Amino acid sequence: MSRVTPVFGLFTLIALVDGPVYSNLHRWGGGWKSSFVYLYAKKSRDPTDHYC
Repeated sequence: MSRVTPVFGLFTLIALVDGPVYSNLHRWGGGWKSSFVYLYAKKSRDPTDHYC
């Protein structure tokens, strides 16, 4: 169990930093969200879809 604890600590640190950073980027970007994540997920789900 002691070998797993640093991994949980790392994930907690990433979550604590990533949330406010994403929120500030969203606020400074005027509320626009990037479609990169959506298109990447769509392409990984259906690689034969040539419209994305």
